[in-house]
Amino acid sequence: MTISERAAKPDASRTPGVRGLTRLHTAQRAAYRERIVRAAAEVFVERSYVAATVDDVLSRAGVSRPTFYRYFDNKFDLAVSLIRSTVPESLAPYKGFVAAGDRGERAVRALIGEVMSFYEAHAPLVRVMTEITAIDPHYMLEIDAAFEQAARELARLLPAFQKSNRGAKGRATRARLVLNQIAVTCQLTVSGEGRFDRAAAIDLLTEQFLAFCNAG
Repeated sequence: MTISERAAKPDASRTPGVRGLTRLHTAQRAAYRERIVRAAAEVFVERSYVAATVDDVLSRAGVSRPTFYRYFDNKFDLAVSLIRSTVPESLAPYKGFVAAGDRGERAVRALIGEVMSFYEAHAPLVRVMTEITAIDPHYMLEIDAAFEQAARELARLLPAFQKSNRGAKGRATRARLVLNQIAVTCQLTVSGEGRFDRAAAIDLLTEQFLAFCNAG
């Protein structure tokens, strides 16, 4: 290679290249998307999901309408993305429970307590979830998907959930009901709507969870 050829060839160590630019573009897109989702969380909590508008979110996020529609189809799509962003954290108690490998009552009680703590930490967002569920039935698909992920995680340790994942329809329904009861009870306890005592709610959910697991 001649000196002129070497001079004409880009220095990979000094120019980002296609991959570098792609990574930068991806990071920028992720940053914009995160900014919009974060703004939505604030606006939905402050104004309620029904009252909030896309313009309210745009104003809070400091982005344009074209930028918004580059990432989301509408307000509901944005709300779903917001809820999905909490799924890893909501699954963490189940993952920790399975990783510990303890199926005893004390471990189950600790699991329920951690799930309750998740709802407590996200109490304002829980109210938004409740509101969306009430006005848009399609959101139930998101709830079902979250329950399926939790059931698959629990199936790694508990035979009762393993059976529910093998196509036994009745068993799968019962597994879903157990997880749904945990979610609903935690939600009502945190919101205060059910006037549930925290300790009593955890006792009841622990009893129901163990009853399902021991039913054979």
